[in-house]
Amino acid sequence: MKVQWRNTPFPMRPSFELEKCLFPFLWREHDGYKRISMLGPKRVLEISMLGQMYGFSPIQSDNLRRQLIRSLKSFFFQSDKSDFDPPPAERTPYIFEDMVAHYLKAHAVKFRRENELPRIRGQGTPDFIIDQDLTLNGRHVRWIECKHCYGSTMFGSACGRTWLLQNSSFKHVTEQRLMKHPMAKIEEQVRRYERQFGPGALLFSYGFSKELTFGPNIILLDSTEFVDNGKYS
Repeated sequence: MKVQWRNTPFPMRPSFELEKCLFPFLWREHDGYKRISMLGPKRVLEISMLGQMYGFSPIQSDNLRRQLIRSLKSFFFQSDKSDFDPPPAERTPYIFEDMVAHYLKAHAVKFRRENELPRIRGQGTPDFIIDQDLTLNGRHVRWIECKHCYGSTMFGSACGRTWLLQNSSFKHVTEQRLMKHPMAKIEEQVRRYERQFGPGALLFSYGFSKELTFGPNIILLDSTEFVDNGKYS
């Protein structure tokens, strides 16, 4: 079965170079774990406009800011909760996964969700296992994993993490902290799924950087399919 998933056109995705331009400003703007919606109107506007200057949507700018905060030493925080845990009032990863399930059903794709699969040695399984031959955007896919965040090259690749460690502006960023960062854990997770199940798809709800890649067997998707249909905006 062949299915076409609509993605943001490649030229419109933020680049690693733009992430590097935006990060020094986000460093100055960091406010602990406050979401952009919890900041004052003036600060929200400043961060949003700054991000848009570099090609990021407001939610992407805020998620990048929170990813940067996550990479700092623990003494900056009162809690160590995940950057990707949204407040109850926001759209949640569970709703996003339900929309993906609805999409697959609408295209008559046979699949099983994570709660229908046995856990493998306590390591977990992808959000969706595809139970038939599926070609998604021209690539063979055996599983789909959903991530409720922006896929940044800065934290999702070795070159991005190296740049952070070598940049004196981010002296509080440590290698140990970076390797425990959620984006670094995504990379480990994807490699495990690839070994166990074969080629798959990684779906970022807030989009992803141009340069982000997890190899030829992993296709990256965003939520354009749902936004274009007015379901996820």
